[in-house]
Amino acid sequence: MEERNKELEKIKKEKEREEALKETNFPDLIQFKPKTEVKTETNQKSNQQQKPEPIINFLEKVKNNITKDERPEAKNIIKPGWVCMEKATNSNQIIYTYGQQTYFPREKQSIDVLNALVKLHEKQVIQYDSLWGEGAYNEQYKSPYYDYEYFDRLDQQYEDEMERQEQEDRVREREYDNDYYTY
Repeated sequence: MEERNKELEKIKKEKEREEALKETNFPDLIQFKPKTEVKTETNQKSNQQQKPEPIINFLEKVKNNITKDERPEAKNIIKPGWVCMEKATNSNQIIYTYGQQTYFPREKQSIDVLNALVKLHEKQVIQYDSLWGEGAYNEQYKSPYYDYEYFDRLDQQYEDEMERQEQEDRVREREYDNDYYTY
C-alpha cells in the first residue's frame, strides 16, 4: 500500500512538472503586430518581403533601460584629490578613476640625507650590539677620554642663563611699574 502511494505521488509530481514546463505557460518575449493586407498585387509582393513590425514589450523596455545610462559621465564629476570606484558590468572588476592630483611630492633636501644617515647609524649600532652584546659598540668605538655630553651641558647652561635673565627682566619691569605709579 505504502509503495503504491509513493509511486502515485511520484507520478503526480512528474505530471505537475510537465504541466508547469509546457510552452503555453511561458509568454512570448517578442510579439508581432498583424499587418492589414491590401489586395493589390504590388502590395502583396512587398508584404511578402517585409517582416512584420515587433511590438515593444517588457523585455524590450528592460533592454532599453539597461543600455541607456542616464547619469552623466563619471570622469567629469570627480573632484580634485578624489577617486571614483565603479564595477565593470562585463568583467566584474573594479575600475578606479582618479581626479586631478593634489599632492605633489617635494624635492629631496639636504636634511633628508642627514636624517637617512642618522637612521643608518642607529641601525648599525643596534646590529653591532645584538652581535657582540649590550654596550659593545660604545666600548669599541667611543673614546673614554672624550666627553660626548659636553655640548649638551653647554646648551643646558645657556638655556638656564636665558631663563634667569628673563625672570630678572620681569622683576625689573614690576619694580619700574610700581615706581612709576607711586608718584
